[in-house]
Amino acid sequence: AVETRLQAFLEDLPQGGQLLDFGCGTGGFLKLAREQGFSAQGVELDQAVRLLAERNSGCAVRSLDDVEASGDRFDVIHLGDV
Repeated sequence: AVETRLQAFLEDLPQGGQLLDFGCGTGGFLKLAREQGFSAQGVELDQAVRLLAERNSGCAVRSLDDVEASGDRFDVIHLGDV
């Protein structure tokens, strides 16, 4: 059910943009976004969960400080369950 809702959310967005999933947890949404053609990155506060999210999603997952310092811009910022 949750995966279907997230899939529908992604399908309503222009494909191929820069997406940031804030509070990405273990990376499930990041993986879906990458599979839909987004250049996806995540932010996760817990270092152990951050490493798991990278492994599960194949996307870069950073700390909040790293994202702020990078100056990256995003077309979509997703905050689910935050």
